[in-house]
Amino acid sequence: MKRSNDRTRTTCLAIALSLISFSCLIAADGDASELSRLNVQGTELHYEDSGSGIPIVLVHGGLADYRELAPLAQALPDRYRTVLYSRRHSFPNDNPPPRADAHMAREVADIAGLIEALDIAPAHVAGVSYGAFIALMLAVDRAELVRSVIAPEPPLLHWLRDIDGGPPVYDDFQAQVMEPSRAAFAANEPERGLRVAMDYFVGPAGSTSSRPTCARCCSAMSRTGTRSRALRMPFPRYRAKRSPRWKRRF
Repeated sequence: MKRSNDRTRTTCLAIALSLISFSCLIAADGDASELSRLNVQGTELHYEDSGSGIPIVLVHGGLADYRELAPLAQALPDRYRTVLYSRRHSFPNDNPPPRADAHMAREVADIAGLIEALDIAPAHVAGVSYGAFIALMLAVDRAELVRSVIAPEPPLLHWLRDIDGGPPVYDDFQAQVMEPSRAAFAANEPERGLRVAMDYFVGPAGSTSSRPTCARCCSAMSRTGTRSRALRMPFPRYRAKRSPRWKRRF
């Protein structure tokens, strides 16, 4: 039993570190013709379902799509059934842009519907950044669908206000990223809003490597709730030296 637990912990750590590593890659143009499609609550989701055995669902971060974590899916052992999907406003899904009332709950309902439609509950759910947030919220709202959660670098911004030394970091992030990005989207300047976020997360001039078509994803990022405080199940936490300053506070 101990050996099995050690192997599970080692696998979780490897997946968490891989999520952080692969999330830094910019997805290349790809052919989505071989992906499967599913309609969840009126929303089109493209996904890839491969392998057999223990199910694991991979959830990409913001400004990305299923290709972000494709290398990780290919590297997982054969004993996993790996489901890789593009979230509702990501390539190659053909859905309307986010509405003004866009909310995390819709993303959680999407992944819940995907798991139920594929009949793979309970599944391991691994996400990075915004995808990690979705994984945690799924565990809160639909615990019966989740076997475990691997969630490196979830953007739990509101927790910063309750952590020693966190409020100044929170205020700095709001001033540098959220407020100017929000203002840009409100002014119908999505490329400027994207540029602000990318330059912060990727580094100076990081926006030059992004695609303007990703801009619509940013508008939903500024409207996240705080319901992840309700999480009551244990989950592993890892930090990377190159994580943004505010993420290293958790």
